[in-house]
Amino acid sequence: MKSLLPGAIVDKLGRISDHAKQIRRNNPVKEPFFKWLKTLPDPPDVSKDIMNHDTTAYLLPAIIYDSEEAELLQQFYDLIFEEQLNGWWTEQSDWPKKRDLTTFKKWFDLEFHSLVLDLVDAPLQDD
Repeated sequence: MKSLLPGAIVDKLGRISDHAKQIRRNNPVKEPFFKWLKTLPDPPDVSKDIMNHDTTAYLLPAIIYDSEEAELLQQFYDLIFEEQLNGWWTEQSDWPKKRDLTTFKKWFDLEFHSLVLDLVDAPLQDD
């Protein structure tokens, strides 16, 4: 049996991918995000439970040690923050002005996962 590094992906033929990625989830939104959403001029009629039912996953560069998660988060939190805001409200002038890492952590719960398995027998497509 082969030992794999965290994040390694094995295809159906047993080949190990050297382009392994790590998955990071926003799961779920916290109360500050929900409160901001309700302050918008035309807020969506949605509960926190519905918002958190199907959260977003992001593929990020692979890391080997858990201690690298903070560095990875520092590198990508602003892009993820803006993507989450834009997913609910596209008028950027209504977005919160303070979008630093501390605010991000207050607004979203985070999970890091080291393995992604693609079980679909079809090429990946970019939407």
